[in-house]
Amino acid sequence: MQQTPPPRLALVTGAQQGIGAAIALALAEAGADIAVNHLDDAAAAEALCARIRALGRRA
Repeated sequence: MQQTPPPRLALVTGAQQGIGAAIALALAEAGADIAVNHLDDAAAAEALCARIRALGRRA
């Protein structure tokens, strides 16, 4: 019986911009789904989620 690896999920805080956004994108490119946490810029966080979804990952 072949085992499949468990799904990978990362929680990235401060992900709306800067280092947090870069880390979220890098993890998504590596195959992780991303839980995006943001403080006050919902539009920037949603734009990041759209970029992550464009990579075929969940955000």
